[in-house]
Amino acid sequence: MALFGNAHTVDPGSAQQEYARLLGQGEQVHAAYLLIRDTILFTDRRLILVDKQGITGKKVEYHSIPYRSITHFAVETAGTFDLDAELKIWLSGATTPVQKTFTKGVDIYEVQAILTQFVTRWTRCRRCCRGRRRCSGTPRRVGWPPRPGRRTARSGR
Repeated sequence: MALFGNAHTVDPGSAQQEYARLLGQGEQVHAAYLLIRDTILFTDRRLILVDKQGITGKKVEYHSIPYRSITHFAVETAGTFDLDAELKIWLSGATTPVQKTFTKGVDIYEVQAILTQFVTRWTRCRRCCRGRRRCSGTPRRVGWPPRPGRRTARSGR
């Protein structure tokens, strides 16, 4: 059980104001979690990890993770003796996951639902519109069966 480094919920509106310089035009913060000095932001376009470094915390690393680069993730709930919940996120091209620890006060199922919502939306977009920002939500036709009236080698017309 870790004594330091556990996250708790932050108001998304205050996080939106505090980190407005990091956000793109029209980008909205949907959830935010504070980790002693570090912050985790779930926006509608990406996951942002804010890592304050050093004793004073003046040096800051902003790690931006587009949802489309998340290959899979795991949630470990808090137990009887282990009071912390964990979130592990695997990124394409990386062998080790990004790991964050949450206190028992954070609803880890809410964190998982937010991540699921955004990751599956980007997965769907890759399938139907090849990652364009505006998604019709309708998968594009690939291969067989051909569109009506179209000649193909298979149809023999």
